[in-house]
Amino acid sequence: MAHPVLAAKDALRAILDARPAWNYVEFRDAPPTETEDVSHTGDAFWWEAVEVPEDGWASLGARGRRLTFRIGFSIVVIETGDDSRTPEEVAWNLYEDLELAIKANPTLNNTVRQVTGLTGRQGNGVYAPSKWQSAFSGAITCLSNDY
Repeated sequence: MAHPVLAAKDALRAILDARPAWNYVEFRDAPPTETEDVSHTGDAFWWEAVEVPEDGWASLGARGRRLTFRIGFSIVVIETGDDSRTPEEVAWNLYEDLELAIKANPTLNNTVRQVTGLTGRQGNGVYAPSKWQSAFSGAITCLSNDY
């Protein structure tokens, strides 16, 4: 059995893979380490750090454990040109589709008891000469099934 965090990540990836908005998004397990690792499409999604603010093993007794965890993620869009607004619009559209996907499947294919929240922050900046980047970094808060 996969750890609840890994199962939730895999389920969310499968859910997003099935949605048209994510057809040209490169999924990664971590940020690129070198410039040549950056997607040629300019759109990418990767996992960030996971936080476990609560491990409810003590309150469950013999039933096992129930975790509350926050899966960090980043949505990054890079566009060539002088318009910083275009990559920002794409990033917000991907964020909105992520939220719709989670609302439509709040148990992430039954890998968690419930997704309880989605938070984050967005910013724009220069990626390279004649290239703009928009990034949304956030976290998905989940309550695990008992295990």
